Amino acid sequence: MLEIREAIDEYLTQRNWNAQEEGKKTFYYKDRNLSDVRDLEFLTYSKRKKPLSMQQFTEDTKNFFLERGFSQKVLNSVINPEGDTIFIVAGVQYLSDFLKGRKEGNGIKYFIPQPVIRTKYRDSVGEGSVSSFVNLSTAQIPSSSEMHLSQIDDWMNYLSKLGLNLKDFILRFEETEGENFTGFWSNAKGSVLTFDYGGLEVGDAGYLQVEGRPFISDIGFGLERLLWAVNKCENFADLIGPRPFAFGKDYQLIDSVRTATLISLSGLDKKEEEPLRQFQIYLNNIKDRRDINLYDLVRHYYTFWERFVTPPKGFDETYTTVMTELNKQRNLELLNKLGFKKIPKILRETLSEDSDKVIQELINSSLISEERIKRLC
Repeated sequence: MLEIREAIDEYLTQRNWNAQEEGKKTFYYKDRNLSDVRDLEFLTYSKRKKPLSMQQFTEDTKNFFLERGFSQKVLNSVINPEGDTIFIVAGVQYLSDFLKGRKEGNGIKYFIPQPVIRTKYRDSVGEGSVSSFVNLSTAQIPSSSEMHLSQIDDWMNYLSKLGLNLKDFILRFEETEGENFTGFWSNAKGSVLTFDYGGLEVGDAGYLQVEGRPFISDIGFGLERLLWAVNKCENFADLIGPRPFAFGKDYQLIDSVRTATLISLSGLDKKEEEPLRQFQIYLNNIKDRRDINLYDLVRHYYTFWERFVTPPKGFDETYTTVMTELNKQRNLELLNKLGFKKIPKILRETLSEDSDKVIQELINSSLISEERIKRLC
């Protein structure tokens, strides 16, 4: 590990980065002193006269890495077939065969703009934080300290080309024995270099080895955060949510619909219990929101994810899956309010339909009266 530490230190100090040791961590900075940077301070930094569109941003990013010899790959489904995580949580998981020793690494430099879901962020969505996003990744197996450093240099050039002044970054280097990871990565040893731009963490560069296998270069940045750093719009919602939802910064709604859409278009199989359970949790966050045009919202996010993957499901099937499960949740809640402990036999085929139809079926079957429904509603 001394080799990569010395290589990164030499690379940065030769480019006039200052180093500051704090415990087991080393911080690198140019003009921004560690103690002076506040959360989201980047919003006060100079910005572009014309905001960069999502389409232009993704196209420019793709071209940048392809021109430097990277091969673009992506997993079209966010549901992880490996089972070690419920969903794909990082672009490097495209290389699972290499990561887990089923195949020998080929040394190809991959660019992986991968949609991912990290459910641990679901309860803390807000400015700069969503539970589904695009993990812009580069990965190489096997890697060496020279190869890893070369890719860090590519990312440095990319950040500069975006218009982000490297003088506004603070980098944090730390070694790891897997203590900050879970699952497969809990056995990882190596180092991580984290990129912070004006109080916004935008990405990190990992140089890791798992169970004695060859070293991995795994560098990943959050697309949405990077674009926010570039455009510096006042609210993060302006980037991730269509209007009028962006105006109200309705992050719970935005995150729930965009994530549920991603799960649904990935070919959700109702037999997959844990992905289905997570899908239901996201829909539970919006089941009481009858004031929204859900069709248009799902269409918006389907179009967004389609920029990066070839969806296993078309839009119509994606929307139907969302509505079927959402109706089921709403109707189960309705039956509970009406005092039904079991689902009436007459509803077993219609439970996933619109609640108005379910209510009418109950009335037609003399299981409830119109007066009772009016009192309840």
